Order: sequence, then C-alpha cells, then structure tokens
Amino acid sequence: MFDFIKRLFAKEEIPREEIKVDDLSGWFDSRAKAIFGELDSRIDGIIERVDGEKEKTKANLEALKNAKLQNPNIPFKAEQLMEGNREAYIKKVEIFLKQIRLEKDYKKLHGFCVSFGEMVNNFGKSTIKPYHVLQEFLANESRNIASNVKNFDNIMKELKQAIEEKKLDRIEEVKGKVNSLLMQINNKKKSGEELDNVINLNKELGNLKKSLEEEIKKLKESKEYVNLKKLEQDKEDIGKDFNDNNYLLIHFFSVIEAALKKYARIAFEDEGLVNGYLQNPAETLLNDKELKIVGVLDKLNKSISDGKIELKERKKEKIVEELGRMDKVFLDNFIKKHDELKVKLDNMDKLIRENETKKALEKYEGELKKADEDIVGSEQKINSIKKGIEEINIEEMKKELEKEINGLLKVDVVIL
Repeated sequence: MFDFIKRLFAKEEIPREEIKVDDLSGWFDSRAKAIFGELDSRIDGIIERVDGEKEKTKANLEALKNAKLQNPNIPFKAEQLMEGNREAYIKKVEIFLKQIRLEKDYKKLHGFCVSFGEMVNNFGKSTIKPYHVLQEFLANESRNIASNVKNFDNIMKELKQAIEEKKLDRIEEVKGKVNSLLMQINNKKKSGEELDNVINLNKELGNLKKSLEEEIKKLKESKEYVNLKKLEQDKEDIGKDFNDNNYLLIHFFSVIEAALKKYARIAFEDEGLVNGYLQNPAETLLNDKELKIVGVLDKLNKSISDGKIELKERKKEKIVEELGRMDKVFLDNFIKKHDELKVKLDNMDKLIRENETKKALEKYEGELKKADEDIVGSEQKINSIKKGIEEINIEEMKKELEKEINGLLKVDVVIL
C-alpha cells in the first residue's frame, strides 16, 4: 500500500534526449509542429462550437421575431414600445454575430479573443435598454439570446486560454534562438577558416619579405651598386658646386641689398629689374640676356660716390668693395658655370634614373614596403578574428538554449 502511494505521488521522470546540433532545428520543428497540431485540433473544435452557437442564436432570434405576447390586451403605446425595442435588439444581435469571424491565424485569433470582451461589453451597453424592455414582454426569448452571448464570451475565453497555454510567442522566440545558435556556429566555422587563410597569407608575406630583403642585399653587394653609389656621389658633388656657384651671386646681392633698395627709390626705370635681382638673383640673371644689371650696378656705384645714396661708412666701404668685384666678366663666368653644372646635373639625373640597378632597387624596396604594410594589416586581422572567435561561446549558448527548450517543452534535452 505504501509503495502504491509512493508511486502515485512520485514525480514522473523525463527521459533525457541527446540531440546533435545539426539535427536541432528539425527536432525542434517537429516538437513545435506537434504542439501546433494539438492546438489546431482544439481550435477546430472550438470553431465548431462557435458555429453551433451562431446557429442557436439565429434560431433564438427567429423565435424572438415570431414570439407573441402572452397578454394581447396591453395598451397600444406599450405594444409600440415593445415592437421598437424588439426590432432594435434583433438588429444589434445580428450585427454582433457578423463581427464574430475567426481566422486560422494564431496571432489574429488571439487578438480577436482579447478584444472580444470589449466587444461583449459594448454590445451590453448598446442593448441594455431594449433588453430590459423585452424582459417585461418576452422574457424567455430575450434571455435565451443573452445566454447565447454569454456562451460566446465563455468560448472566446477558452480559446484565448488554449492559445496562451501553448506559449506560441515563446516557441517563436526559442526557434529564433535555435537559428541564432546555428548561425553563430556557422559564423565561428567561417571565422576559423578565414583565420587559417589569413595566417597562411601572413606566412607567405613573411617569406616574400625575406626574399625581397635577400634580393636587396645581393644588389647592394654587387659591383653595379658600387657604380650606382659613385654616380649618386658625383651628382651630389656637382650639386654642391652648383649651389656654391649660386651662393656667390646670392651673397653678393645680399651685401648690396640696402644700397640697391635705396637706388630703386630714385631710379624708377630700374625698379622692376632691381626687385627681381633682390628676390631671385640667379633666375633673374639668367633671364637678363643683355646684362642690364651691369649698367645698374655702375649707376649704383656712381650714386654712392656722388653721395646720392646715404650709407654708414663701414657698410659703404663693404658695398663699394663688392661692386668692384662684380663686373660683366664675373657675371659671364657665373652664367657659363651655371649652365655647365646644370647640364652635368641633368646628365647625372638621367644616368641615375635609367640605371638598371637603381630601378631594381626601387622596385624591390617598394615591394618590401608594401609587404611590411600587408604583414601589419594581416596581423591586425588575425588578432581581430581571434577576438571575434573568442567572443562566440558556443557551449554557453547551448547550455542556455537547453534551459529554454526544457522549460518550454517540458523535456530533458542535451545539445551535442
């Protein structure tokens, strides 16, 4: 006897199911389908009851329409009052029946059930007067219809409860989490494949970098590279001579600058030429084909001697000394040397630019720079993918989903 009672109150043990993650979606869909099947069957039964109640209500409406007064000797005004309210009540009931339309859509059906209570309340409010009047004259017939309305209300509450018991929103939510788990597993797999590809690419870039460094090293140890460096040194020496030559002219005009500025104020016809020499002596001289500056410098020297240009004595001596060295021969020599050095520089530029070793070195160094940038980029991507993979905790998601499924379906599932 004790064992029987113990078995009676013992909690039913739910057998554990082990579901492979690849089979999880199909398994869950089959369980959900069974729930939907049970619900559909119950909904079909309730809809049949609703249809039956509609037929009963229509029959009761006919009975109300055709009902005769038990006391035909009532006053005419009372009879008019009864007929007017009977007609109004019947119309309201007919409208009420037309509003009862049940669709085979769970959400719409549930929404209709939720709003049905308000629909019944509105019906009650709109029929309270004609119903009370009919209760005085045709009590049984009007009461039967009121019972029909009450039955509709009870059926809709039952339908609402039947839908809510199946937790359709939770099924949809958990189904979304099943899909999310599968998507995250797929994402993690793809991320793993992408990580392997980027790691391989990083290794290839490392090998490429090593190969380029070896090529550059070979070039720099070659006889051709020694010749290239000599060309570059020769160009640098010529460039120094070129700059030194320009500096002589710049230095000269910087020494006499103060005097030239004062001269330009009194010799307007030479102002443009003077300003050109003060701003860019070499370029202006190369464009001064007639060497008009020689005449300007002579006039400047004379103006200083005549006292037309006032200068401090020490500065005056230095300027006059510089003017004594600056003549046509000096300027011709400057132009000649400038042109010779410029031709040499251009030739050296061309030789270096067309040098095969130079071209190869620039090519390898450019590729090496690109390889370095790509290596940094691939390393950053590797770290980013690794971080993303670490953030996808599949086992934790499985455990959380197991709880959700077990609580919803009353099962004991383990996701493998």
